Amino acid sequence: MAAILSRFTGFPPIAAPKDGRSGPPAQFAGLPSPRCDGEKPMARLRDSRIGLRLAAAFGAVALLLAAVVAVALLGIRSQGNATDELAADQQTIGEVLQVKFRAADFNGWQTAYAFDVERGEPDALDDGKGNRKLFLDSTDAFRRELAAIADDPELSIHRAEVADIAEGFRLFLATDERVIGLYRDGSEASRLAATELVLGEELVLFERITTAVNGLDKAVRAESAGHAQAAERNSARTRTTMLVT
Repeated sequence: MAAILSRFTGFPPIAAPKDGRSGPPAQFAGLPSPRCDGEKPMARLRDSRIGLRLAAAFGAVALLLAAVVAVALLGIRSQGNATDELAADQQTIGEVLQVKFRAADFNGWQTAYAFDVERGEPDALDDGKGNRKLFLDSTDAFRRELAAIADDPELSIHRAEVADIAEGFRLFLATDERVIGLYRDGSEASRLAATELVLGEELVLFERITTAVNGLDKAVRAESAGHAQAAERNSARTRTTMLVT
């Protein structure tokens, strides 16, 4: 039977082991086991799948970390911009307040030098002495401070209010020129007319200036409060996004 199979298959006849032990014939000794050869590709396939899964997991973690970093950087940048904006707001509010206080200052010095004239002070009308000098110094300072708010980019949308303050100041100074001229005329009638201007028309113009400054101050403070609220909302949104991410 073995010879017949050998004739048809081309393989030599399979001899039974002489020692009676079972196992592969001697002809096939040393040949790789088909079962073992099949296990290696399967192992490689399993390893490749695990590697792909690990790579995908690490990639997802890397993307999440990148998203967190991006959100954090955007939040820091936005917070920095908000801080700069609030600092600019505070500077503008300070400039407006300075103009407001200066207006009260020069109006008070005008009243003071007018009172000196009424009391007959010898140097009451001297531009380089006493309350008259302090009045002129104060108006010079107001002129500089008014120019500062006129040039402030934070007040670019409030040019009309700044222009109204400037116009009120111009009229105040023009009226003061009439006042000092009348006082220097020396007559009783001129002195009374000058004092009437100080206590009448000049006070009306001062009220115009302070009303315009108060309106500007209120608007700037409202804008600053809005900026502060926006900064707080942005900060809360950034924190929420980072927590969710």
